[in-house]
Amino acid sequence: MIPDATVKGIARRLGVDPMVVDLDHALGVVLWALSDVGEPVSTWVFKGGWCSALVRCMYSE
Repeated sequence: MIPDATVKGIARRLGVDPMVVDLDHALGVVLWALSDVGEPVSTWVFKGGWCSALVRCMYSE
């Protein structure tokens, strides 16, 4: 988990709500965990509201 002060600092720098930073981090952790499962990526299916997840899968940061 990211410390609250770090989340607020990143949110302030990006001009977004701290919740956005927190949720983006959580999504990144979930995708990281999925990538460590060992199953082929072709078996993954994302449903509604995961546009950010799909972008992260295609363009790693």
